[in-house]
Amino acid sequence: IYGELREPGLMIESLIDSVTLKLMLSTGQGTNNLDAHNEKDLTFRAELAASKEAGFGIFTSIEDMSFRRHSIYGLDFNLDALEWHLGVAGIFGHDHGRKDMGATLEFGYTFPIGLQPIIRGEYYRPNFDADEKADSFTVGFNYFMSKHNSKIQLSATSYRGMNGNDGTPIFDASTQNERQTLCHLSFQIGL
Repeated sequence: IYGELREPGLMIESLIDSVTLKLMLSTGQGTNNLDAHNEKDLTFRAELAASKEAGFGIFTSIEDMSFRRHSIYGLDFNLDALEWHLGVAGIFGHDHGRKDMGATLEFGYTFPIGLQPIIRGEYYRPNFDADEKADSFTVGFNYFMSKHNSKIQLSATSYRGMNGNDGTPIFDASTQNERQTLCHLSFQIGL
């Protein structure tokens, strides 16, 4: 959900005791897409590290800089203990009066060499008032270098109810009974 956003933009992050605050201004075009309109997205996230292993997060995103027209809000929980990873997230939003929601569950294990196989399931209801739904299932690997600051990701995702949008699947009611697969390779470098 929030952690997977890789959009052109600017993020400011501040750590105060065990609370991390992040403010991000982005193009709103989605992953790996160039800016094509003037409206921008503003995202705020607060994370609380309950311990070294567990963390909670809350977030909101104001799309097109209008909370009334487009907004998203949600929460997540991550637990990393004894090389195991568990992540759970829920997201709610509205778009011109239409209510939607989504949920994610992911599970992984990190081997001492920095290799982490991971599986993720996602469910999405883009419109509560209609019988519209989508889901995806991902199997992949992360290879971590310099702890979690730099990594290589390779994954394959099977989508139902979504269609490609320059490599970023979006909901498409006409594909609710069709499955598509997308393979993904990415690099993240942190200093």
